[in-house]
Amino acid sequence: MKEITKCFFKPLAAPLAALLAAGFLCVLPLVGCDLNGGEGDTDNTADVDWTNYTSGYALRVRNNTSQRLVAFKTSLSTANLLGGIPAGPSTVQGLKDNPEIFTSSADFPLILITEAQYIANKSNLATLEQTPFTRIWACYNASGDNENIYEISGRLGGEGSLTIQNNTSMNLELRLNSPTGETIGYAPAQSYNIVLRVALPQEYMLFPVFKRYDSQNNNILSIFPKYTTGDFNGQPKFDQFSLTQAQPNHTIQASTFSDSGQAFSTGRAYLIIENSYGFGIQLSDGFDTLATELGVKTINSGSSFTFTIQMPMTGQKYDSSKSIASYKLGTNMLMKALTGNFVDSSNQAANDPSFDLSIDTIYKIVTKNVNDELKFEWKGSQGTVTLDDFD
Repeated sequence: MKEITKCFFKPLAAPLAALLAAGFLCVLPLVGCDLNGGEGDTDNTADVDWTNYTSGYALRVRNNTSQRLVAFKTSLSTANLLGGIPAGPSTVQGLKDNPEIFTSSADFPLILITEAQYIANKSNLATLEQTPFTRIWACYNASGDNENIYEISGRLGGEGSLTIQNNTSMNLELRLNSPTGETIGYAPAQSYNIVLRVALPQEYMLFPVFKRYDSQNNNILSIFPKYTTGDFNGQPKFDQFSLTQAQPNHTIQASTFSDSGQAFSTGRAYLIIENSYGFGIQLSDGFDTLATELGVKTINSGSSFTFTIQMPMTGQKYDSSKSIASYKLGTNMLMKALTGNFVDSSNQAANDPSFDLSIDTIYKIVTKNVNDELKFEWKGSQGTVTLDDFD
């Protein structure tokens, strides 16, 4: 239950009381009153920007916890302070695109601490580097819309602890119940003793996902390790455990998922769209407009973005391919089916390529303006995603 806000009034001097009675003053001075019911700034967080930016934002975050949070980019310092995020899932909070902080496209740790942690440690925020409320892997695109919404798990905050040891060269994300499930926590490459507070008692099945931002192709790469033998052969690796009052702590060693000889997969194909049409274009599947993992829906003329094509799953295994024959490309005025609209490099009619995209493979389509008509040129496979892409 929300605590009832209490307001304390200053005693009014006699002359002021007379003015009020005469109707000359319409504002009653209040002391210690939070008119926002706890949702606005306090004296201790007046330096935190709690504004929800509905435009001009660098990131959008949904806070599924009951804690008011303060966000930082990369490290806990006042220079990297992004703003405050209210508690509860009802609001998607837009954090300001501050040019002093967001200078170029990059991925980074989004570090979140509670409002109480911030107030107690304002003079020495670095003491919380190993024990923040949580970390989330985030990405900023200087030329994109940054529409992606980062979710903060409601399981965070509590008496249990999850310690992450990531001595690998890759960014590690822990996801609940599947490689595409909600994110529980994140540990940058070569980071140790990252402690996340989590709820008790709870059952956990966490899947490790290694991530990287590919600035060349404006894309987010994600890979997960797979079992190569035994009962789970071919399935994504996981760690299953419970946290209770008797056993409130658990440690995850990232190296156990990334040892040499392990098999990895993205569970996806990647489709690069290079737009040379002259108008902004979109990619759709039926009536659904697709977005990149950076949140970009419209590819401006002269730009190139990569769309992630999620492979379907049969049981707990990803299928080896997926057809995109139903996809269309075009503008809001006219969407064209892929079938029957391909040309070769000299703009002559070409046969349709195979629309079955293979897992872990990168493909490319160039849109062209041929006699004022939208046409496509198939560039085929551009290679596969491997561990080398994560160095």
